[in-house]
Amino acid sequence: MSDIKWNKKEFELLWKNKEKWKQEDGSYICPICNQRCSKYGIKNHLKYIHFDYSRIPSYGFLGKIPWNKGLTKETDERVKKTSETYRKRIKEGKIIPYFTGKKLSNEHRKKISEKRILNMESNNNHCKFYEINNGKNYIKVQGTWEKNVAEYLNKINIYWERKYIEYNYKKYTPDFFIPSLNMYLEIKGWMKFRDIIKMHYFLNNFSNIKLKIIEGYEEYRAFINGEICIDDLNFFIDKYPIENLKIYKTEYFKCLTAKGYKKLKILKIKEKLIKEKYLKKIDNCHENALKVNQLIDSDIDFNSYGWVGKASKIIGITPQKTRKWIERNYPKLLEEAFSRKKW
Repeated sequence: MSDIKWNKKEFELLWKNKEKWKQEDGSYICPICNQRCSKYGIKNHLKYIHFDYSRIPSYGFLGKIPWNKGLTKETDERVKKTSETYRKRIKEGKIIPYFTGKKLSNEHRKKISEKRILNMESNNNHCKFYEINNGKNYIKVQGTWEKNVAEYLNKINIYWERKYIEYNYKKYTPDFFIPSLNMYLEIKGWMKFRDIIKMHYFLNNFSNIKLKIIEGYEEYRAFINGEICIDDLNFFIDKYPIENLKIYKTEYFKCLTAKGYKKLKILKIKEKLIKEKYLKKIDNCHENALKVNQLIDSDIDFNSYGWVGKASKIIGITPQKTRKWIERNYPKLLEEAFSRKKW
């Protein structure tokens, strides 16, 4: 690493002030680009992004192009073969993805969503957040569409705010809430089936909620230009009636067929493996019980030297493992058994 040329002195001078960048939640904000990093990632972020530090790969791979760069299953048989073998091993249960069959707790989900919001707000490469004054305080809105709609609502003297709906540990925050009309307003470039299902989930549990939508570029431009007013906008329930909820769900699951079927198959394989392990445990317990009975009925004198070798032949394991095996399965035998004195 001594051959690497980078701005080490400048980095060390800056790194002395690291405590000033620390936030209340333990994360750090980069003093150069204002990106939020973890306490483990801030140092590498500064070195690699801002101080021209580069790691030299071992075995002389520096500057070499990877053999599979730009290759796909359609263009290269080696890539196709590796993907097929990987899929085959997942089907057979030899490889089980780490997160298969696991579910996050509600607290864990809450933490992830809070961290995600912080990262989105601090990361300039993501969708931009703007602070708009609604007449009382500054509220963060996401993206230029929400910004323009918020400014238009201020222009026509309609007070708005952001208000989330919570049900069964799940939160949904529409883009705008208008208290004078007791109505929510949602802006969408195009409506996904996942969003429709989510909105129906909350609206079914809160029948008093009114939700109107601005969907598509044309409707959005017409609204901010004053060509249409709030009364002209469609209610969500009228445009996407609950009678068609099954259709939306089927269409949504069609998009996830490949992923969904894979998950189901993996879950079934995992269940099979768990059952097999459970049955093996039962068989092992039964075998161990029979071996313990054989030891009790045998002529072995456990008070004399050499009982370990005789017992290991009955159990079918090495003498080194015999004492531990008896300790696990029938510890009473070891209470009066002969053992060498420890000096």
